[in-house]
Amino acid sequence: MSDKSYLNTKPITKAFDTIEIGDTFSVTESFRPQDILQYMGVTGDTNPRYLGPVATGEARVGEATIGAVPVIALLGVLTRTVSMHFPGLDSTLVELNFSQSERVPVGSTLTYNFEAIRKETWKNLLLIHVTANNEKTGEQNVLDAMLTVLMLDEAEEEAKASDEENRFEDPSSQLDNPNRTMYEEGSEDIEH
Repeated sequence: MSDKSYLNTKPITKAFDTIEIGDTFSVTESFRPQDILQYMGVTGDTNPRYLGPVATGEARVGEATIGAVPVIALLGVLTRTVSMHFPGLDSTLVELNFSQSERVPVGSTLTYNFEAIRKETWKNLLLIHVTANNEKTGEQNVLDAMLTVLMLDEAEEEAKASDEENRFEDPSSQLDNPNRTMYEEGSEDIEH
């Protein structure tokens, strides 16, 4: 949503052993009417209340005509940040506890503050606390979330990196090997 500047940022990956308790990350996101329309189109969730009473035809003189940002749009920022930036690639959100203190009006700009608060090394789990403040209204902690993230360990990361390097091997090198026989799709290569 917002200016989509996150689309131009390179994903990062922090290794589990490099993350310290107290590490933080922040991201600011705006929720404009066109963003809500886009969300509604992608998900098929066309609840007109997201755009306010004007969209439902129920607006009255003097009534606020601003809709509410759908919760799933607020959660999308959490999941995107975990998978792309903090901790980043190779992490999986395995548990999410979320509460919202009040409705977030369309047009709001939220700053999400992520903080690593606990590590469970024997399971490679990272617990992250997230709060968000509404920059337009000055309201603090309009949402609060606890995220449990499963991360690859160092051995898994090295194996994955090795697999990725081999995946981009020059295919013509396989053709030059007269001892290599290729079988049906899905079966293994066998060398004679």
